[in-house]
Amino acid sequence: MTDFFSAPVGFIGLGSIGSPMALNLVTEGTPLLVWDEAFARCGVLAQAGAAVAKDLADVFRDCKVIFLLLADAKATDAVLARYDRRFGDRVRGRMLINTATPAPAYSVVLEADIRIAGGRFVEAAVWGSRRSAETGQLVATLAGRPEDVAFVWPLLAPICRDVILCGPVPNGLMTAAWLGHSKSAGSSRGPQDSTQCSRPRLATPANRLAEESQDG
Repeated sequence: MTDFFSAPVGFIGLGSIGSPMALNLVTEGTPLLVWDEAFARCGVLAQAGAAVAKDLADVFRDCKVIFLLLADAKATDAVLARYDRRFGDRVRGRMLINTATPAPAYSVVLEADIRIAGGRFVEAAVWGSRRSAETGQLVATLAGRPEDVAFVWPLLAPICRDVILCGPVPNGLMTAAWLGHSKSAGSSRGPQDSTQCSRPRLATPANRLAEESQDG
């Protein structure tokens, strides 16, 4: 995956959580190309050193790794041009990291479509407040193929306090849903059904992840 490091990292979706996430990435030295439908949101990132895409298509043209944090499935499909001929061109040869929390069933189908078109996909659903995002203290529930998870995990260091490894898609979203439920219910217990999350655990060292990706 060395080709992934030859281009800036894209970040699409600069809302109340996405903007501080992107800011932490660029502050820690990640070369970033950002885009948001509300162009004014890009100003703070530009001042911090991020490049600002004039058009959404520029992100897909110039970036091999792209973070997505969009409001819902409809917005994600629109950004990816999922139902027209541009979809293949946008995802082929790219790593898509979805940090939003759509329905698990949607994520399963989206991953399949991206892989059929020649792309890669990882769930990295982030959990926490805007303050957590500003201070790099978010929790991410990471799911995908082992080799892709191993690649994405280090990229999350500037934005996350903890990363929970959850196995295949859609276990990241299912674990994120459990986190939200347990907070509202005041529970400290983990998922009881093993299908909810495949061996949830805090992220292991990079060499362990590399070994797991080779074994898998």
